[in-house]
Formats: sequence, C-alpha cells, structure tokens
Amino acid sequence: MRFGATCPSIKKEESSERAALMSVASVLAALAARLLEGNELWGPDRWVDDIFPSCEAEVAASGQVALDGLLIFGDAGKGSQEWWEPFYGSLRISETGDEILSYELKIGDAAWGLGKVRYNEHPRGWNWSRPEKWIFVFSKP
Repeated sequence: MRFGATCPSIKKEESSERAALMSVASVLAALAARLLEGNELWGPDRWVDDIFPSCEAEVAASGQVALDGLLIFGDAGKGSQEWWEPFYGSLRISETGDEILSYELKIGDAAWGLGKVRYNEHPRGWNWSRPEKWIFVFSKP
C-alpha cells in the first residue's frame, strides 16, 4: 500500500471524524508505548509521543478499526529531537468499549533501522510503502 497514492488526504479542519480518528490514534499510541516499554531494542531512553494517521481509518466492523501512519517518538539519547517510524495498527474493542479484544501493531522499517528518520523529514514524504519487514510486531489474537 502506498499511503499517498491510495489514501485521501486528511482534512486539517476539526470535524467529528477527525476527532474520532485522533482518538483512535491516541489509544494506539498509548498501547504502543506500553508494549515497547522494557523492550531491549527500544531501550529506556525512548518514548512514544503520538501516532499521526496517514489516511482515514479503515473500519471493518463495529468496534474494529485499522490505520496506517507514523509513530512519532523521542529519544533522550539523541537530544530533544523527535523521530518517526512507519506504523500499522488494528484494534478490536468490546461492545461496551472498556476492553481490547484483539490488536496488531507493527512499528518501524527494519531496512531503515530504528530512529534513522527525523520527524517531518521522510525522504519520500507520504508516498512510501509499508515495510516488507517490521522492527516490532505485537499482537493479541
């Protein structure tokens, strides 16, 4: 999937759809932070700041959503700059919305390596493909 080629651009103005999308991205960012915490490759000096969706979320069914985007993170070992990694996340929640039933999170392009692309400086902008191999893959069936 080429993000820029297949996804309509996200409107900058606030709307209920935009707010819902950012809410989903926030939940996925918090989940990613929890899953990465304590991971030896991630290290103790990195933190997840946010996930920036590259296009509208794909809603497969009620309570089930998936999105592509960029995981934005900081690295205290590299100063105050932020970095980004490709991200894919899918999430299925209970009907009451209080339990995550399943998820799949994929973070980072193994070919590039972790922390190689500074925030807002991806060499191909939004026209880049999902990595063939991800650095981190987390799932709960």
